[in-house]
Amino acid sequence: MVSSLASEFSIPCPKTYLFDSPTPMVFTVGNTKRHTVIISDGALEILDEEELRAVLACEAAKISTGSVPVNTIVALIAGTIISFSNAVMWMAMLAGFGQENDVAPRLAKFLAMGLLSLPAALTLHLFSVNSTLKSDELAARVMTDSNQLVDSLHKMNNYIKLHCTEYFNPGHVNLFMLNPLQMNDLFDIYSSMFMIRPTLDERVGIIEQKYKNNT
Repeated sequence: MVSSLASEFSIPCPKTYLFDSPTPMVFTVGNTKRHTVIISDGALEILDEEELRAVLACEAAKISTGSVPVNTIVALIAGTIISFSNAVMWMAMLAGFGQENDVAPRLAKFLAMGLLSLPAALTLHLFSVNSTLKSDELAARVMTDSNQLVDSLHKMNNYIKLHCTEYFNPGHVNLFMLNPLQMNDLFDIYSSMFMIRPTLDERVGIIEQKYKNNT
């Protein structure tokens, strides 16, 4: 499927890897010469064949727009900045202040996030290339039914909203097809700084408006 899409988008065929996660996640990393598409087990489980093809078409479209190398570097920098908050939490735990889910380590991480979120979020907002709408448009164009892309976006988004309990580094959200960050309590308040993509309603609206006859 990836090889076929690479031919349609006239790009070198990227490598494909799977990773163990129930959350439906798909993203692409790489440089100007080599790209890798990474798919979670959860995405394979909840998406049917055509929906998966629509999702992979979005990743192929990102490669064709040339946004992947820049976003990979930006995610590396922003993700590294944010990772220091996890280091603070583990240092608090090793110092004897409880377990990972206890208040003291989480409070230490929360305070560290207060210092680190702003530079990390600014890095994403200022330097990442937001090719979301363009990749959606290109992907919908190659699908025989643009509703397949809309359905896949809704399925993935609903799962993330209802079932996602995993931690994802906020500095990496510019890579993901959908933002997996959740704001469940006060400790997640900094996640709002990393909402850098158009809303799902906006994305679906544009797809339906441009390709409502592509069925």
